[in-house]
Parts: sequence; C-alpha cells; structure tokens
Amino acid sequence: MTASKAQEAAAALLEALAAFRFTPQQAVQVATLHGFGRAFGGGHCAVDDGIRYLLDNNLLVRDGEVDLYLTELGCEKMREAVGEAGRLAAERRQARGTKVPKVIRRKRDALAGAPRQVNWCDDDRLDDENMEGVGPGGWLNVFGWYVIGSVAGSGNAIVVRADDPAVYYAGQEWYGGDPTADDTTIDFEDFGGSGARLESVTLKDWDGKERVVQRLKGEWVEAPFTAEGVRRSLFQLAPSIEEFRARADEMGALIDKID
Repeated sequence: MTASKAQEAAAALLEALAAFRFTPQQAVQVATLHGFGRAFGGGHCAVDDGIRYLLDNNLLVRDGEVDLYLTELGCEKMREAVGEAGRLAAERRQARGTKVPKVIRRKRDALAGAPRQVNWCDDDRLDDENMEGVGPGGWLNVFGWYVIGSVAGSGNAIVVRADDPAVYYAGQEWYGGDPTADDTTIDFEDFGGSGARLESVTLKDWDGKERVVQRLKGEWVEAPFTAEGVRRSLFQLAPSIEEFRARADEMGALIDKID
C-alpha cells in the first residue's frame, strides 16, 4: 500500500475513534479497529496499514498484544480528521437530501436520553449512519431498517423499523460486501438462539485494574442477505419503545452483556 493510502486508512480509523468518543484513557483493541474498517468498506490489509501508520507516527501507542491507546498528538489529529469528515458529510447531505423517514426520526426522539451506553444520533448523524456504504445502516436500509444510535466504544447499532414497534441491536461487523449481489451473506452472533450462554470474561481497565464481567455469547450464524436473513440477524432488546424506556437500566445492563 502506498504512503498516501496508508494515511487515508489512518484518517478513517481516527474518524471512527472520534465517532465513538475514544479518549487517551480508553483502550481500543486491534479487533475493534478491524471492525471499524470493515464497516466503512476497508479491507484487512488496509486497516493493518492504517494502524501501522498511526503507531509509526506516535498517534497510537501499544500496550501488550491487543490494546492500543491514543496519544495527545493522536487526539489532535483525530479532531482534525473529524472536522474534515464533517465538512465532506455536509456536502454529501446537501447533495442527496434527507432520506431517513420522519417516523424513524420520531422513534429516535422517543428513545433518546437513556440508557448511558447508547450515543443517540442527532439529525446529521442519523443521515450519515444510514448512508449507502456505511455499516451497518447502509445494508440494513435495503430492507427498511434504520440505525438510530450506536453503543459507546464499539459502534454496534440500535435499530428500528417504521412498521415494527420493537427496538433491536445489530453488530456493525455482521454486514458487508455488495448489497446487490445474489451471493452476499450475513455473519452474525445469534444472542437469541439456543446456543447462547453467559461466560465470565476478565477485562483490564485503563488504570490496569482487572475486573470480571458476565458476557452473553451466541453461536455464529451465516444467513443470506435477504429480508428474512436481516430480520433474523437482529437481536430484540425490547418489544416496544415504551418498554425500552421503562426498563432503561435493564436495557443498559443487557447491552453491556452482549456488546
């Protein structure tokens, strides 16, 4: 990969880190960066070259095999990348007009505010998250689903549909490829299937302290990229917006278990 391509990949990764509010005190794992790359159409090699560029230029530092941290210089460059991305996004919005239906915006308004684990989309970001080529919204939109929020730190999505009262979760790494091709598939973690189970996982916080948490793990399933396949991939958090809001603390705890 050329230096300019590696720099472009690095800029895209910085934009993703900014979108999910990463700070120098918060570790980001290599696998998470690869998920960001796939969601925005980048290949495995492109993400590796972008990470290498960030490390070589002291924008990221490594702690062990999997954890990376932003430097102060990385934060500065991240803000610059966000500014440029915002300018380009504004141009795209003006060119294409609004595509997210009003009923989806009303559902977003009804949900916004809780729980703390979710960054709810403002009007501009709502359009950006559901733009063609952006994962997972650009793929979900094909069958009438819309991303209205993302889980802080991961980019996985909270999803609704105009004619469905429930609130759903979708992993940003589950969708990819050409949405118009007949052989495109979805690879998703089936949290609601018979193989789902709770596992104890040890996490290390930014200050080095370890803690044990419970994580819900599901079997990985491959499904065709069809209306039924997409519907099957979505994990229902609550059967209605009203119940999601009434049980906000429980919803937050559930998101922590699966995200």
